[in-house]
Amino acid sequence: MERENDRSIDRMGDRVSALKKITIDIHGEVDSQHRLLDESANDFERAKQSLRETARAFTQMVETARRQGYFWQVVGFVFFVVFAFRWIFL
Repeated sequence: MERENDRSIDRMGDRVSALKKITIDIHGEVDSQHRLLDESANDFERAKQSLRETARAFTQMVETARRQGYFWQVVGFVFFVVFAFRWIFL
């Protein structure tokens, strides 16, 4: 009976070790996912800032074009570029 208890304890120890390994692996994966989410948030923030700056520059360009009388040329060029990219990449 004592040998059976020893075997049961050994099996339980093996299971506890396996559970500990799984728990450590889960912790490592959670940490890596957390880092990935932080990096993604930083990337999105940079993209948002870049888009803001681009919109500001485009607004200034349109205002300058409107003042100098070639607004419709700028609008036509923008449409041409958009449709060209769409045609090329689709």
